[in-house]
Amino acid sequence: MAKVTVSVVTVQASLPSGSVVGAFRLSLLDANGAVVQTQDSATPQAVFSGVADGDYVVSVARLDGNGSNIAEPVTASVHVAVQPVVYDAPASLSVTVEAE
Repeated sequence: MAKVTVSVVTVQASLPSGSVVGAFRLSLLDANGAVVQTQDSATPQAVFSGVADGDYVVSVARLDGNGSNIAEPVTASVHVAVQPVVYDAPASLSVTVEAE
């Protein structure tokens, strides 16, 4: 399993008339577009824990005060591949017997 950290770079944009700025919605989607994890955050960052190996899309939207998207979400693809933990395991033996 992996921890995926998302940090969003923001730019200033015009707020639609009558809107109130809400949270950032950061979502991790699987290869089929299904939501794996979602976080609403006051800051433009999130950490998704316990993510299995595979291909994902990270989606970030800015919400208004009612929880609706203010604009189209920004997306990025990510591939998660955690290297296995390895150790030296016994594989075979070599035994020599000699007379003393």
